[in-house]
Amino acid sequence: MRRCRNCLAFTTESYVICRAYTNEGSSITLASGHNPMIWVTIEEAQGVAREERHFQLCQQIWEFLMRNGYINFGCLQVPQAPVNGHESRNIIVVGAGIAGLAAARQLRALLSAFHQKLKHRYEVTLVEGRPRIGGRVYSHTLATGTKTPGERVDLGAQIVTGFSGGNPLTILLQRQLVYPYRSLIHAKNNQIYGLDGHVLDVDQDLRVEGLFNLLLDVAAHHGHSGVGIEDVSKGIVKKIDANMDAQLQRKGEVADKLLGVSKVLTPAKESATESHPLDELRRLGYRVFGDQQMLEFERSKSLGVTMMNILEGLCKSATICEDDRTVLQWHWANMEYACGTNLDNLSLEHWDQDDGNEFRGHHAIMVGGYSKLARGLALAPEALSIRVGTIVQKVTPLGVVTSTGETISADKIVITVPLGVLKANVIEFSPPLPVWKLEAIENLGYGLLNKVVLVYEKQFWAKNIDLIGSIPAGADQLNSAEDRGRFYMFWDCTSPGGGRPVLVALMAGDAAYLCETTQSQSLVSDATAVLQSIHQDRQVPAPIEHIVTKWGQDPFSRGSYSFIGRNGTGKDYESMAKSVEDRWYFAGEATCRTHPATVHGAYLSGLAAAKDVIESIIGEQSIPTDKPLVPAKSQPGTQATSPKDNRKRKADTQDDAVEDDSKQQISRLEDLQKARLTKEKDDLGKLIAGKLGAPPERPKRSNANPFLVFQKDQWHKCRIMADELQKKRQNNPDARATKNQIRACLGQTWRDTTDEDKQKWLNMVNERRKNYDVDLMAWQVENTRWQQASLRLQEEFDRERPKYITREESELLQSQRL
Repeated sequence: MRRCRNCLAFTTESYVICRAYTNEGSSITLASGHNPMIWVTIEEAQGVAREERHFQLCQQIWEFLMRNGYINFGCLQVPQAPVNGHESRNIIVVGAGIAGLAAARQLRALLSAFHQKLKHRYEVTLVEGRPRIGGRVYSHTLATGTKTPGERVDLGAQIVTGFSGGNPLTILLQRQLVYPYRSLIHAKNNQIYGLDGHVLDVDQDLRVEGLFNLLLDVAAHHGHSGVGIEDVSKGIVKKIDANMDAQLQRKGEVADKLLGVSKVLTPAKESATESHPLDELRRLGYRVFGDQQMLEFERSKSLGVTMMNILEGLCKSATICEDDRTVLQWHWANMEYACGTNLDNLSLEHWDQDDGNEFRGHHAIMVGGYSKLARGLALAPEALSIRVGTIVQKVTPLGVVTSTGETISADKIVITVPLGVLKANVIEFSPPLPVWKLEAIENLGYGLLNKVVLVYEKQFWAKNIDLIGSIPAGADQLNSAEDRGRFYMFWDCTSPGGGRPVLVALMAGDAAYLCETTQSQSLVSDATAVLQSIHQDRQVPAPIEHIVTKWGQDPFSRGSYSFIGRNGTGKDYESMAKSVEDRWYFAGEATCRTHPATVHGAYLSGLAAAKDVIESIIGEQSIPTDKPLVPAKSQPGTQATSPKDNRKRKADTQDDAVEDDSKQQISRLEDLQKARLTKEKDDLGKLIAGKLGAPPERPKRSNANPFLVFQKDQWHKCRIMADELQKKRQNNPDARATKNQIRACLGQTWRDTTDEDKQKWLNMVNERRKNYDVDLMAWQVENTRWQQASLRLQEEFDRERPKYITREESELLQSQRL
């Protein structure tokens, strides 16, 4: 609604119209959202008008919302429109992925909604080169004797990101198709394993993640500053404090970070003061040489190259051990998973141009596979016209030519093939695409992500561990692009309800391309070796089935998803979305600037393409300018001497009184609604507390510094030593040492202690650290169970609890509607 409010409201130049538009527009949208299975007609839209003079405005609002896909979209029954004329015309949609299916489904809705403006009948047909629909959304059925018939694993897109806040897939999947899903709550358990097969030390993990965030923040700052050799002495990093605080909360619950959804970094609040990168290194625990205040590095057009230059500059100014640089490669790989490519290929300035557009809410996985979305769009409530196995080789103004030589005539053509197919020039456009379109295709990058699916007879990894991070053995240098993304993450994709145990290994960055040229059995053996290094206390069996994706070799995708290359900008996404002379229209995730590289972005692009097609047929929305959309109320005259004028004045006064009373009613209604919602929230909290109790308390981190343990153990002894020294210095038997003098004594005593004697405190620290790790893992398991049970209770509460509305609130609601 935000975008449509701005677009229409600012064409009216009237506060009254703006306010009325906001009220009526929200009411129409809410009417659609209340039951998205029922079509909202224009008459029903006019029915929400608070006054008769708002009817014309409501009609304009309905048309705007309809054209832009805010209402009456998705899998709902479309009213049967009368046939217009005898001549039939065709609209061809090339590609039956999510974008193509969305465009075709929306076109049918728009053609029905605006049938009175059509001069001809229009038929919409999808043509798909594959023998299946869905494109890069593909749920593969396992071949082995599965415990659950038809058990599937997603080989392409897998996660529904942000299941609220305006995501159209929320309406589609939850309320129209009503598919079951599994929420990915943030308290998911995960572990990252080091080269020695042990869980990565918590302190090191946080320290290195802070280092990676520092590299990214410095690069991001200078990506927008346009300078060359950098002097950052004035301080640039504002987000480290907030990021590190977030890491402490996300440790053990890195659903977003490890799943690679949207972006690896969540925008953090800016701290009150800026600080120098070398100061941040000190705060993270690194030793900086001397009092250096200068960090110099060479800026590149590439994000990855710039980050590497910053890292090399930091290594010259501080001690960053080899182990930390190795762990850093894991975070590098995770970023490459999120972006779909080696970071060297990303634009320094524009790679994150879509930040801030992410939909809110939890993420989810569809039970039974993401392909259910494609099947729902294709079949519900009535089947779309789809021709699979039809490969388009040429596009002309008159139609498309297939690989068999068949010509399918069309008046409008919507191209939804992936960016990789357009880059490969396997489809001929006659006449050729304009230069601006070709430049956008060239400037945008097209990345690759591959998966190695491993199916087992029995589960050998720990239960309740969803994500297993692994630092590859070869990732021990500053540059290890081919190794860092190789099996860097294993994802437990076992179907709920007793499905076969399934692990999915991710191949990110350059490792994804090596996956394309490596024998599948060799990859399975290497993955088994990595799993064996992690589970050293048990024998890792060979999988009973394996699947290796090679999306780069798929002629109908030629990759995974788009990114902004070194020479690209966000405007290239807009150029990709523009039609060519009202002949050819384009959709797909690579045409959605606000949500690229996502399934919901592909769906939104299909809605946008459908709007462009319908407007090329019936024209853009016409808003009258010769008269106001909302006629003004009658105003009292300046000369009122007759009884008639007096009655008119009295009526106007009554209107004002009615408006004041309406404001009071609205205020009272808001208070009642707020009180009701507060009570529901309190009742839910009491229900959860009564059945589950308080959430488990996270164990406190142990003191992991041997010197601090030594200090606590030896404080009394060193205080006596410091007191005696002060007595001698001052020749005063009553002299006492200050705390700083005691600390100095402690420090000197520690330095004088032999390594053998220090072992006592080292052992104490290691034992505490070991106990903390055990307690932390136990807490993670317990906390996950509590969170999942809490989420189930909340869903049950929302589903079963009747929405009690007081009689007063009901009467006020009815009054406002009237």
